[in-house]
Amino acid sequence: NGTVLFAATTTNKIITAGSDSFYDIQFTGGGGSWSFTETALTVDNNYTIATGTVTMTTATTTIGGSFSSAGGLFAHNNSVIEFDGTGAETITASGTVFANAFYDLAFSGSGSWTMLDASATTSNDVIITGGTLVTPTTELAIGGSLLNTNGTITASAGTVNMYSAVAESITLNGSALFSLVVDGAGTFTFTETNAEVAGDLTVLTGTLVLPSATFSLGGSLSNSASISPQTGTVLFNSTDTGETVDLGASSLYNMDFDSAGGGWTVTTNATS
Repeated sequence: NGTVLFAATTTNKIITAGSDSFYDIQFTGGGGSWSFTETALTVDNNYTIATGTVTMTTATTTIGGSFSSAGGLFAHNNSVIEFDGTGAETITASGTVFANAFYDLAFSGSGSWTMLDASATTSNDVIITGGTLVTPTTELAIGGSLLNTNGTITASAGTVNMYSAVAESITLNGSALFSLVVDGAGTFTFTETNAEVAGDLTVLTGTLVLPSATFSLGGSLSNSASISPQTGTVLFNSTDTGETVDLGASSLYNMDFDSAGGGWTVTTNATS
């Protein structure tokens, strides 16, 4: 249960694990860079990049504990980072779309993972088959699908931004997002009959396909692209006044305003 510490200060170092797993792995060499010869890697506990640059494996890196790249850099290498722990863990990427962005993020353990950065990016999918993911307080940008099939999303007071240019899916498994922004040229389809966004819905580009039964919205709706309503109901249930509804050129199937404390202003022509 020890730590393997990589402290080289020169580049192009190679790591071959021989199909064995690490317990804790740390990279602390300023100016150093490392890559892996194998396509997959397992870290039973924590994965830390304090300085230097790490190129991830090409397939899957499985992490049983927490992940931090605060102070360092990683290249996602179009790979999966899978968290399979059972405890309360944290994820700190300190990244942007162009640096320290994940590719695929998967959560398969029974634990919980709190994203400590105010903003985080995954260039492809977020897949939750177990445990609880606590999203960032400002924005989680997702370049693929959001697929929560058997876990829980705890939405901080932040936005999930879907920015793919191709067809993607949104599956929430009974969890609610706080605010949702669609800002990609693709089509984003809710796969379940019911879904909930507790805050605002903003569709800037692309097409959002709503659930076939009830889509509950706790804030404002703004559409400057395309909303496909199917035959469902948008339930506006905000408890605050000052909400707005702007459908743009789209129409809804059913609209239901159902909150004694709520107040909505329809700012443009609307069709239901």
